Amino acid sequence: MSTSTGAASAGLRLLALFWAGLTVLAAGGLWTVAQGIRRWVWLHAVNPDVTPQLVDLALYTLIAFVVLKGFTVSVALGLIARLAPRRPRR
Repeated sequence: MSTSTGAASAGLRLLALFWAGLTVLAAGGLWTVAQGIRRWVWLHAVNPDVTPQLVDLALYTLIAFVVLKGFTVSVALGLIARLAPRRPRR
């Protein structure tokens, strides 16, 4: 007997792919903004304790957090989609 996963499961898989793509776009946008902030800090060093390396560490930590959180949500949605009950095809 053949089974079907249903529309909810397909929707969750599609949402997982959309979320992964959105995560990549967000990380790319943050990286672009980070480069501008780094250049600004390099040119306008008001406080000698705030170095471009310190800014890099803070910004890349934020980017890593966004990527890990985004992909975690994406994988979780994919796993939930696989757990959807199967129903027999007619």
